[in-house]
Amino acid sequence: MQVSKKLINDITVKLKNSVVNSDEARLQLAMDLYWAKNVINWGLTKYGGWTLFIQNELTIHVSTVYRCTNAAECAEKYGYTLAECTTILKAIGWSSFVFGLSDITRRLTVKGFIRKYKNVRYGSTKSADRGGDRVYTFNLPFELAEKLDFFLLNHGMTVHEHGRRGVREAMIRLVETKL
Repeated sequence: MQVSKKLINDITVKLKNSVVNSDEARLQLAMDLYWAKNVINWGLTKYGGWTLFIQNELTIHVSTVYRCTNAAECAEKYGYTLAECTTILKAIGWSSFVFGLSDITRRLTVKGFIRKYKNVRYGSTKSADRGGDRVYTFNLPFELAEKLDFFLLNHGMTVHEHGRRGVREAMIRLVETKL
């Protein structure tokens, strides 16, 4: 099954036009990216995969794309509408919104979501629910990331088509055993 070049071109144009910085625009970008990621099998395209498409066609970093698609996926998973997401965003901002979506384990009301995450900032040293865990967000050069992946894989991280799973737990085990 071949993927239409026109569809890929349309997706590329749409995503390039969506790359902007306001919180509400980021929400639309997240939804556009999530849609594009799932609308076709990227392995059947000339890119050979979603990540390679991002690297070749978009001007935003791969980790940003995955943060956006994860937020959109979580919003969909918990049944938040565009209007509800917009209300939450206006009240608490993008970083807290993304953190909250990745942190919740069940749907909260809009007011409950805002109340719980309005003072939590992504990357802060305190979390509302994690007992004071410290959050680290950084990028590594490819060669160093490959080395770290090797150790994390040996401590329980798994790699799937859509990213890495169990990174937090693997990092905890790595630090506990090596430091």
